[in-house]
Amino acid sequence: MNQDEIDFEIERKRRSRRAMYLAETILVSTLLLWFTSLLSA
Repeated sequence: MNQDEIDFEIERKRRSRRAMYLAETILVSTLLLWFTSLLSA
């Protein structure tokens, strides 16, 4: 593996980790909104 391929792999891992973090944040906020609307109903 040359340097370009290594850089590409690192960038790909970083991007997928960011996507997972984003998905978790959206999921948690959705659950919180749903939960609070359930409590106030």
